[in-house]
Amino acid sequence: MARSTGLQVLHTQVVEISRYASENFGKTRKEGKCQQHQNTSRKSEIIRRLRRSVKRGIRADNRNYIKTLSTEAEEAAF
Repeated sequence: MARSTGLQVLHTQVVEISRYASENFGKTRKEGKCQQHQNTSRKSEIIRRLRRSVKRGIRADNRNYIKTLSTEAEEAAF
């Protein structure tokens, strides 16, 4: 039996995959991983911005609450 340079995949039938095809398959998998990484980085960027805006809103609410307390205290003092 002659030696093959390709990979053999075991199914119900033996299928030969050329070395070129197997290399391209690896490249497409890498590209897919890269796209997945870009998608997750976009999602994490969106989440980061939302968390930032929530924190800023909480800080603004706290400032407003303290201002109203201080004005009420000043009014009550007079």
